[in-house]
Amino acid sequence: MAELQSKLPELSSGRFDDGPLVGLGYQTASQQGFTDEQGRSFYQGGETVSFSIGKLPIGSAIGGSLTLAALRDSVTELGNPDLTLPETVNRARFVQSLAVETDLRNGVSIDDTIRDIVSRHAAGISFTSDIDIFEQSPAVRGVFSELGSRFRGVQEARNHLRRAQTGIKALRDVWVPTRDNSYLLADVFHPIDAGRYPVLLRLGIYGRAFRIGAISNDEDREISEKREDSWFQGDRDNLHPY
Repeated sequence: MAELQSKLPELSSGRFDDGPLVGLGYQTASQQGFTDEQGRSFYQGGETVSFSIGKLPIGSAIGGSLTLAALRDSVTELGNPDLTLPETVNRARFVQSLAVETDLRNGVSIDDTIRDIVSRHAAGISFTSDIDIFEQSPAVRGVFSELGSRFRGVQEARNHLRRAQTGIKALRDVWVPTRDNSYLLADVFHPIDAGRYPVLLRLGIYGRAFRIGAISNDEDREISEKREDSWFQGDRDNLHPY
């Protein structure tokens, strides 16, 4: 028995750096299940992992540390993450919009209610559609109408992916206590990997709400996200770092 166990292939685990994505269905040639409370899937080395929410295929990638940008509809199309692909943007907007918090600080948790609602609309959802067509799709609108959730913007989804790819997580509206028993609200950008890190305080491009100063409503949030996306897309003519 011990000899047999020693010959069993060793399992590896992977997770989404833009998560955790908890409760996401996954399947490989040797394993299947749901991502655990840490957002991990399990596979044998070199296996392709296919992810799903209920009856809706989310995409596939070689097992490892991923972001949603690494997933593709077809195994034959696997390649490097590309934040400009409509497929990437659509997939990220859809999955991120299942989260409770705006800043995704606790990732996305998928339960039976979400699986059932997504499954009812799965036949009408295609991540490879044009971005405008996808967001106006009756199936996509139906999912988030039933969930009562806001469908995230293009720039918002892309910014979250970009930060995750560089190992950064953003927390919005963090309360920072002051010595006069008041507080400041801060945007905190910190490494995804656990550990102790030095802190840099500033008001600038990576400062409060990307030069908005404060986000009071959805319009402010959209402006901030568009400015951040424009900066990293190279359109900086109207954006000043200080």
